[in-house]
Amino acid sequence: MTKKQLNEYKKRFAEAEELGITVPASLLTEEKIRGIYGIYKIDGRGLETCIYVGKSNNILVRLLGGDGHVNAVIKGYLGKDVPKQIKELLDGGYKVEARIIKRVPYDRKKSFEYNANYLCYMEIKALLDMQSTGECEGQLYEAVKKDEIKDWELIAGKD
Repeated sequence: MTKKQLNEYKKRFAEAEELGITVPASLLTEEKIRGIYGIYKIDGRGLETCIYVGKSNNILVRLLGGDGHVNAVIKGYLGKDVPKQIKELLDGGYKVEARIIKRVPYDRKKSFEYNANYLCYMEIKALLDMQSTGECEGQLYEAVKKDEIKDWELIAGKD
């Protein structure tokens, strides 16, 4: 990452703060932080609820890059679900915080396929952990097709 790019991310970091969105300062580095992140809503009493879990090979870019979740809110590009959710929370008086849930570095002794699948595994594990406590309730894992619910409803109806 160039110094110019890093300065642009720092600018976006400050713009996010002004809107009520906290992004981890530890991301503002030239190091690519790969892993699992969460988006949390925080109410006026400090009650925190995770609303979204995601994965990225570079969490800084996923949040503050061109079409990243937080940058989309900053720029007013609300065509995707997560930026829309963030904007709705801000409009509802919540604070929003992005967090690194787990760093998942590449294992250079393993193949690309292993590393890619392991990152996906860690994402779904984090999502299921959140859902087991009532968080991220409306989130479907990205590999699940939305029309699969029809099959589930057929099977569930026969029990």
